[in-house]
Amino acid sequence: MTQVIFWAWQIAWAPSFKECKEKQAQAVLEYAYQNGITSFDTAPVYGMGKSEERIWKYLKPYRKDIQIITKFWFDWWEE
Repeated sequence: MTQVIFWAWQIAWAPSFKECKEKQAQAVLEYAYQNGITSFDTAPVYGMGKSEERIWKYLKPYRKDIQIITKFWFDWWEE
């Protein structure tokens, strides 16, 4: 896998910056893959699962060639 890891927070969550639209997320993910990035970091907390959904949706054809790094400890709760 690549030494550079794509941090997928930006393609899903926008509390402090301009939102990444669906077509932008697709273009960024495909650009990263086409330019040699094969490791993608995500987590359920990145857009409440939106990051993981977008990675799966747009990189599914390349699934055998990529590495998806995720975290699974985070839990949503109401106080």
